[in-house]
Amino acid sequence: MSRAVMRRLGDVAEIRAGATPRRAKAEYFGGPIAWVKIGDMESGVVRRTEETITQDAVDDHRIRVHNIGTILISIFATIGRIATLAVPAGTNQAIVAVLPKDGSLSNSYLRWMLQASVEKLQSQANGVAQANINGSVLKDTCFPLPPLDEQRRIAEILDIADGIRRRHLQARDEAKALLAALSANEFMQLNTDASVPKVRLGDIAEMYQPKTLARKELVSTGVFPVFGANGVIGQHDEFNHEKPQILISCRGTCGRVLRSAPRSWINGNAMVVNPSSRELLFDYLELVLRHNVDLESAITGVAQPQITRSSLKPLELPLPPLDEQRRIAETLDAADALTRRHQAAADEAAALLASLSHDIFTRLEQEARRESA
Repeated sequence: MSRAVMRRLGDVAEIRAGATPRRAKAEYFGGPIAWVKIGDMESGVVRRTEETITQDAVDDHRIRVHNIGTILISIFATIGRIATLAVPAGTNQAIVAVLPKDGSLSNSYLRWMLQASVEKLQSQANGVAQANINGSVLKDTCFPLPPLDEQRRIAEILDIADGIRRRHLQARDEAKALLAALSANEFMQLNTDASVPKVRLGDIAEMYQPKTLARKELVSTGVFPVFGANGVIGQHDEFNHEKPQILISCRGTCGRVLRSAPRSWINGNAMVVNPSSRELLFDYLELVLRHNVDLESAITGVAQPQITRSSLKPLELPLPPLDEQRRIAETLDAADALTRRHQAAADEAAALLASLSHDIFTRLEQEARRESA
């Protein structure tokens, strides 16, 4: 195998900072030139930007417009977010472009090397209100640089693994869209069918808020999950519900529908909602609350939004026969299960990618440091 050497990033790549045009001059914004902020980098590829700028903004603030394929990395607040430009674009001052200076560093390897260096860069951040690193920190970052053919092989391996992850995420998003379309179709038919009775939630379901555990009562070694308004918030050594329950978040962030795990503790920030009638199936109730009932209309309070039993009771939902409830639940559950499977596969691919990257760059650095010793 070819030998790698340790190099400073600043010796083999140019670091170019971005800038923000003066906000007071509206004529600097809305032009034809893409202008990248950290939020535009979330997917790892910048295809469009929330804001655009004009040529005057570029000229007056000396903003460099980078070519397609340029690697960007954020250096303020969110440190180490990396993306590749799919359109020519400038950046704001929270982002720098990293461009190979000569033929010794491939762009594809550069991207993965920067990704592998994120934790190291974050550990060197300074600032109190807003963490940041400066260009010198980035330039002084040392990394293993193998010959070009090996750089390309490494990038190809990691690109393939990342492609698998991305395809599963795309499939997950398509499965989510399928679920949304199916649920909209099912409940539209129920809502418009005059033969399907509409009933008040309070007439067919019981609702209550369990005892809330204080933060100090959570047990890090507990085996039972504790559910709050937005899901699991910790563990406890006891549970207050043996079976899964339907939950509606009712404090702070209100209106989210969850299903608790078996043998869990449910806090009072979540409203437990269960069928009180034999004419209502548990699975159907969860789905109709999640996809059809307007829970936002039950939110009261301004300073501290909340949902109460009295605000939930008048809400109406369609109540078809049990066989129809069962069919709807089975259909939507199948689409939801598909979403979960693709998310699990994406998580598995992401873990594999992280493991491969760590092993590759650890090996390269060990090899390079042995050579320099």
